[in-house]
Amino acid sequence: MPGPARRRPACCRIAWHVFGYANGTLWVHKSGNTIPNRLATGPDPATPLPAESNGDLAIDDGMKWMADFEEAEKVGMGIRVALTPEQPKFFDILLVLGTRGGPGRT
Repeated sequence: MPGPARRRPACCRIAWHVFGYANGTLWVHKSGNTIPNRLATGPDPATPLPAESNGDLAIDDGMKWMADFEEAEKVGMGIRVALTPEQPKFFDILLVLGTRGGPGRT
């Protein structure tokens, strides 16, 4: 049986990073926002879903990031990269990785 939910220390920054390479050259590097200590990955059983959805997804506020890209960006689960005309139109390698950092970590 799993133990109580643990929160990570506020000092630890967890984020996604995007790297785009073309012809062996790094053209894009962007980091997302810090992912919050608690992030919903399913419905909150204590919160009732709306009785009528009017065609919208029946999700609670904590799950909005899963269906709304702007919300995903806010909580660090989405990264939007604006490309300039000078950058390549295609990348040979698109790498996305997550990191956790804190005091004494890089």
